[in-house]
Amino acid sequence: MICVKFVKKNVYFPDLVDHWFRNHSLEITAGSALNYRSKVRYLKEKFPINAKKITVFMLQDMVIELIEKNYTPNTLWVYRKILRMIFAFGCKYYYLPENPVESVVFPKPTSAEHEPFCADEIEKILLAETKDWIRDAIIIALKTGMRKGEIFALKWTDINFEKRAIYIGRTQAPDLNGGVILKKPKTKYSERTIFVDSKLIDHLYKLKELSKSEYIFSMPDGSNRDPHNMSAEFRNVCEKAGVKPRSFHTLRHTHTTILLESGISDTAIVDRLGWGSTAMLQTYGHVTPKMRVEVEKLFYDFPGL
Repeated sequence: MICVKFVKKNVYFPDLVDHWFRNHSLEITAGSALNYRSKVRYLKEKFPINAKKITVFMLQDMVIELIEKNYTPNTLWVYRKILRMIFAFGCKYYYLPENPVESVVFPKPTSAEHEPFCADEIEKILLAETKDWIRDAIIIALKTGMRKGEIFALKWTDINFEKRAIYIGRTQAPDLNGGVILKKPKTKYSERTIFVDSKLIDHLYKLKELSKSEYIFSMPDGSNRDPHNMSAEFRNVCEKAGVKPRSFHTLRHTHTTILLESGISDTAIVDRLGWGSTAMLQTYGHVTPKMRVEVEKLFYDFPGL
């Protein structure tokens, strides 16, 4: 980041925020920038004053206000992160005397808790009324453990029907204009080939016969589908199925849990899910012994799939 010390000693907080955000956006992904945007807007509207006049007590009152609005500790921690960076930027380039955020008390973030779907819940979800493309995405996520962005970036050329393999070489990501772009996976481990069961391959083949697009998930004009509302759509499916609503990403957790329960080696799981190490497996402490079969055959007889 290229920046110089500013002589201006009285800076309007919204202007400071804008200056920081312009610089910081160059260092983060478009998805992170979009996630920050609404929080940045809130902070600008909350403190339309000289940055030097913002006190610890004012910031603490804001935290209490957000807690009363049922903001989660994890979301509040993101606000803390943003505010710390803004005031650190102000101290460095606008002569702010101190970073008041350091003295503000925020609730500690909670560790992510994985509550995978059980077989009965999966069967109910797949029987619930929904759009075909949503059900197809759910089936692929359950049977492959792929991330949402990887699923919606798939092209028919990524499927080897003969070898029952899916190549994952790109992912879908949000851009700053609210749309999506296709790009290479974030890490070299995410670029991988996974093998799937014949039922899924047969299902994909039927979809291909009906498709007029290069993408597995496409819009009527053949362009790549933007699943911007997928989280809300999936929660709606859960509610229709009478199942506790969880995020679409929970399908990936469910896939991982089934692999662990089935005695699949850590190395095979890490390779299949595109992780760089086995460290992620430490978050899955709720597994119990279950069927023991090869990865390719594991999901063939799974209820509802």
